[in-house]
Amino acid sequence: MRAACRLNGYSYPEINKEFEHEVAKKIGWKRGIHPIYFSKVLKEISEHDLLTATEWCKQQIEFSINLANTLENGDRKDGKRVSDILARL
Repeated sequence: MRAACRLNGYSYPEINKEFEHEVAKKIGWKRGIHPIYFSKVLKEISEHDLLTATEWCKQQIEFSINLANTLENGDRKDGKRVSDILARL
């Protein structure tokens, strides 16, 4: 998803890194792949804070979905529709 965003001109919004780090510290998040359990997280922070801290992820997902829809449903004749690309693989 990150590569698709970068390659297709997604502009990353200004995010409050300080707030993000504060939330990560409160919930005990560490870099890498570690499960995060919502029952535990919501005991430490509010649902609103969790949604605010992860807004960047939601925006990238929405951008990626819109991009996929545009590529697949667009009236493209240059062979760049998702189905055309997959057919060539």
